[in-house]
Amino acid sequence: MSDGRAPRPVADDAGTVRLDSVSFAYGRGGLFARRGADVVRDVSLAVAKGETIGLVGESGSGKTTIGRLALGVNPPTRGQVLFEGVPLERQRRQLRGRFQVVLQHPEWSLNPRLRVGTSVAEPLTVGKVGTRTERHEKVGALLELVGLHESLAQRYPHELSGGQQQRVAIARALITQPDFIVFDEAVSALDVSVQAQTLNLIKTLQEAEGFAALFISHDMAAVRYVSDSVAVMMAGEIVESSPVQTFYGSPNHPYSRLLVDSIVSSGESLTGSPRGGTHATAALGADQEKRPLGDTPEAGAARHHL
Repeated sequence: MSDGRAPRPVADDAGTVRLDSVSFAYGRGGLFARRGADVVRDVSLAVAKGETIGLVGESGSGKTTIGRLALGVNPPTRGQVLFEGVPLERQRRQLRGRFQVVLQHPEWSLNPRLRVGTSVAEPLTVGKVGTRTERHEKVGALLELVGLHESLAQRYPHELSGGQQQRVAIARALITQPDFIVFDEAVSALDVSVQAQTLNLIKTLQEAEGFAALFISHDMAAVRYVSDSVAVMMAGEIVESSPVQTFYGSPNHPYSRLLVDSIVSSGESLTGSPRGGTHATAALGADQEKRPLGDTPEAGAARHHL
């Protein structure tokens, strides 16, 4: 009989999210839905504590589906998703708040009718964590941590700039002290200067908090700056995975070379410091629209309950 605690992690997998030969197909039809073709096929990927994996590829390649699988929003059709060596389905309740997501548009995470402080504290309120005073103090501390004055807690989202809204969304994701965060096109809707500030903020916060991160993006320059390793998706499969400096120096797969070459031909900077540098590259990619990770009822529920 279970004692309600999460299964003991494997020592080598502490803080690690692992996808083990995962495949996924969306259902087709209504009540008697059948599985369609796989949108993700036999993907294996591991994101360790304190590490950022950049996941790149064209729209429709399966990047967002990988994010949903890693968060437990969708169960895989085949294979397993594990956290600390234990399948997610065996520890779903214990993982509430330990997995979070930061979306492309912060308004997808922030209720326009709630003040900023209430939105940031919402994951703790839903989980009945701490007293009202303790939650209030934690919100103020987190706003300061992401570079915002605590007085902004009394404002509504529409009273903030886009960059401020994204910082609030990051604070909301951090309020539960998560082990794993998916950043799904988290900077692509921001102005270039604000993108650089946000990328620096993500790196600084990860160094302080130690969370594992999956950084999903079309922006190859941003991925280079914020990631430790890069995985390339094409038609539902990972076709290349390597450390960031190796990838950008000599990509192996023809599609990977095409991605890197496209940055050079479009004039985006590849001279900014990679992971471990001090300043984000000045030219980060253009705004890219895509089907968001959280633009479904299931993912909306996951933002509150994971």
